[in-house]
Amino acid sequence: MRATTRLALVAALGGGVAMGIASCSLGLDESLIGSGLDGGADDTGAFDNAAPDGNDGAPPPLNPEGGICSKDEDCKGSGGCLLAKCDVPRQACVFHVCREPACTSAACGGEAGPTTCAAPKPYKYRAAVFPVGAAIGCGGALTRCFTAVYPFVFVGTSNGVLAFGAADPQSPTPFTVPITGLGFAPVQIMASGSRVYFLGQPTGAGTSSRVPIAWADVPPDPFAATIPVTTVLATLNRPSTDPLTLFPRQNDTALLVDLNVASSYPAVPLEPPLVEPLTLTSTPISFTAGSTPLAVSGTRLVMGQINGAGAAVFGFVNGAGTATPMTAPDVPIATAAPASPGVGQYLAQSADGAVFWSYVSLTAAPPAPPAVIRAVRSYFLTPNGTGAFDPAAGVDVELYAGAPAGTPTIGPVAMLDANTAMVTTASPANPTLQTDVSFVTRAPLGLVKDGAVPRRGVPITLPVSQLAAAGSNGIGYVLAVDPAAPAAPSVYVYDPACAP
Repeated sequence: MRATTRLALVAALGGGVAMGIASCSLGLDESLIGSGLDGGADDTGAFDNAAPDGNDGAPPPLNPEGGICSKDEDCKGSGGCLLAKCDVPRQACVFHVCREPACTSAACGGEAGPTTCAAPKPYKYRAAVFPVGAAIGCGGALTRCFTAVYPFVFVGTSNGVLAFGAADPQSPTPFTVPITGLGFAPVQIMASGSRVYFLGQPTGAGTSSRVPIAWADVPPDPFAATIPVTTVLATLNRPSTDPLTLFPRQNDTALLVDLNVASSYPAVPLEPPLVEPLTLTSTPISFTAGSTPLAVSGTRLVMGQINGAGAAVFGFVNGAGTATPMTAPDVPIATAAPASPGVGQYLAQSADGAVFWSYVSLTAAPPAPPAVIRAVRSYFLTPNGTGAFDPAAGVDVELYAGAPAGTPTIGPVAMLDANTAMVTTASPANPTLQTDVSFVTRAPLGLVKDGAVPRRGVPITLPVSQLAAAGSNGIGYVLAVDPAAPAAPSVYVYDPACAP
């Protein structure tokens, strides 16, 4: 279990943070940065509300580095440029830097002193676009190489994993923080609550394999000098030829799933700290033929499919990864029919277990030819980590006026919290070259709009197939890779609260 970071903001209001902020614009000099927010004059700290250890067989209790919270008032240490806030889905205290009032940001170090905010500058719905600076890693699978945990955005590249500072949404050149201790090139990067997990390529022959796994407890300090990573080499009871993936799981843990259907999708939880020698024993599950692993809600693996008749069906596997997983009956989402089988669907989940689903809706159920696209439709599939599937929480995100099957329509999605999701869809006027970015809320159910018009702003001039999505602390991020310039990806930053 990680230790609580001691954020003694008494020191932060003095010279320590002044040096850290100044060095932030000077390339993160490690001799200057981080001294103000990592340690302090006493041992109590502003965020001294760590959770006790648990030993009841459930996932370990939350213990984010900044302390546990359920509301802003639980988080102390505001002062100078820093405002202590509660990231409610993560139940973690974080710091905003010069972010008041809404839809504005400012540099820390104004005319009144080094720990005061400069004059705020407004930003729009699309707050910024910044360059990554290297080609995408993970074998080019950009949706597996991009995630966000405030105050950082993580991008896997051919030059290693980069962590960009996210405290200023409108920065066109956010600083990067060194990631230390990551001993391999990941094939997947995934956020779970306040942690980031890294999965490496399995190796070995026979019925078991060696799997590189790493994780980082993301520091709440926006000016952290480094992001330490712990790397382990695990022995897994699955062959190295089986494809693996990670899903976020309750309390900052992860579920490692073998995607080989012939092996019945064996799964095993990852609950740091993980210590070598480490042996992982995955357990197969029971499931309806045709269903595949799609997400995790709490500790429940979500299985689902769109069958040949265009019906969407989902089910929970309770205790997936334990020795006794229990498969619950399937639940059809009748209001989602007719859905397009085999075209693709995207799911995302929030740190508190909500699951969001986006898919292609047809005008008529297959196999009636020809298949015609009606809309991209999305559902808040589960409200949290214990709630049931909700067939009433669906909304049309974009209409396509009878576009023929095969027209690009659906893109990646991300959840900002249990009530808010970001959706990418092909622009109906130019679906092969432009993508719209929208936000959907659960309550009230619908698109975020300006009057009667969905809030979208300027389209991204790339197809949906060239994008990945992430969200954290109220901000959405879209990673875009132009096939004509694969070594020059960009990240688009969106704040759904701001006007286009």
